[in-house]
Amino acid sequence: MDVFNNILKLLIATLWVKYSWENRASHPPKTDRYLIYREGCDKMHFEQWNGSGWASSNGDYTHWLKPEAPNKSNIIHLKP
Repeated sequence: MDVFNNILKLLIATLWVKYSWENRASHPPKTDRYLIYREGCDKMHFEQWNGSGWASSNGDYTHWLKPEAPNKSNIIHLKP
């Protein structure tokens, strides 16, 4: 189970996009809600990207992620 957990953590870590206000290529592609990481307080929460910036920010957003809804092909069923 430890191997599975380590692989899962690595996979999730690769989905985060490093964000920089100066680098437009790092901006989310469309207006939507994203999971963001705030480095200053080491927290994650959902935030609205309005197409040109975050709805609220004090400049400490460093990464964003667009979670995908589960579907039958990407659900993992673990047996106890």
